[in-house]
Formats: sequence, C-alpha cells, structure tokens
Amino acid sequence: MFCHTSPTLELSCKQNYERTSDGMQVAGVLNIFNCSLHTQGICYTKFLGDVDSKAYQRVVAEKPYGPQTPVTKLEYLGHVQNNEWEQD
Repeated sequence: MFCHTSPTLELSCKQNYERTSDGMQVAGVLNIFNCSLHTQGICYTKFLGDVDSKAYQRVVAEKPYGPQTPVTKLEYLGHVQNNEWEQD
C-alpha cells in the first residue's frame, strides 16, 4: 500500500499465470471479454489488433456473448502503414 506520508511502496503480488507470454495475452483478452457483460453490462463487438492476433482468433472461437453477437476485427492502420512504408 502506498501512503502519502511514506516514501515506500509495499507490493503484495502473486503469480497467477504459468505458461508463455503469448498465452498470457490471450488469457487476459479472453478474461476481459468474458467478464465485461457481467461486471460492466457491456459487450465488446470490435477488436483492435495486429494482423496475426492469436487473441482475436480465440475470442471469435469462444463467442463470449453467444453466436448472436459476433466480434469483428479492426486492423491497426499504423501497422499496415508501417509495412507499406518498408516495402517502398
């Protein structure tokens, strides 16, 4: 806990994931999508990610809001522009 009167910061962290960092990203995104309706009352219907996003593939496969509410992908244009710049 950080206290304004104390210059020290006490952390109490626990390891909660034991696989690869790529898998951790996917698990985190799935957790956000799966919990959003219950905790915040919202459905995320757009996913912004890289072209090869494994997290997006898993979200589509899991259908967190059921088949009636698909999640569509938005491409990160900066990534596309960077690739075109490098090809010129």
